Amino acid sequence: MSRDLRRYQVFLLDADGTLLDFDQCQRVALDHMLFDFGYQMTEDLLTSFHRINRGLWRELAAGKIKK
Repeated sequence: MSRDLRRYQVFLLDADGTLLDFDQCQRVALDHMLFDFGYQMTEDLLTSFHRINRGLWRELAAGKIKK
């Protein structure tokens, strides 16, 4: 191991949008879940999911809801 790397105790990566495509993962996961329940993915459903999801994340950050 390089001597320069040993001096770091923590190494952080910004994974979302850099290493991992979370938008695509959300789309695929939602599509699979809908399929399992007999529904077909539409752009309207995806738009609704994003609107609701953003609102829930805002409420969580504001302490209005818990995980």
